[in-house]
Amino acid sequence: MSVEQQISERRRTIPWAALAAGSALSAGIAIVANVLIRAIFLAAFDISDDFDPLASVAMIFPATIIGVGLAALVFALIIRMRSQPVRDFQIVALAALALSALPIIGEWSSNDAAGGAAISALALMHIATAAAVLVVLVPFVRRRLSTES
Repeated sequence: MSVEQQISERRRTIPWAALAAGSALSAGIAIVANVLIRAIFLAAFDISDDFDPLASVAMIFPATIIGVGLAALVFALIIRMRSQPVRDFQIVALAALALSALPIIGEWSSNDAAGGAAISALALMHIATAAAVLVVLVPFVRRRLSTES
């Protein structure tokens, strides 16, 4: 069997409906979690209004939707190209979460309005979004992939 045949056999059909449904549910859960995290931290700590990531609830919606949407697109690519897409996506998602700490650290070091509580809230929001993707989106897609095998 040629390498091209092996690659094409490994490629799966992308379960777009499961990705879309799982992404929508993941985004909804992450948005609710992130709004709650913001509210709790603003109520409990003196966080400056000048800290843009927490300045408005409206900032949470597009940031979370974009993050979950990008995760779904990466998952689709991994499904198409890898033989163990669920495991590989989980690794990539955790690596992306770790990398998402870099701008948070940069914000902390460069923004006078970013105190420890503000940075902690932002980090928890990243973790909540990643958790929603890993706990909701991945099982949606895994079930669909297992029925196609």
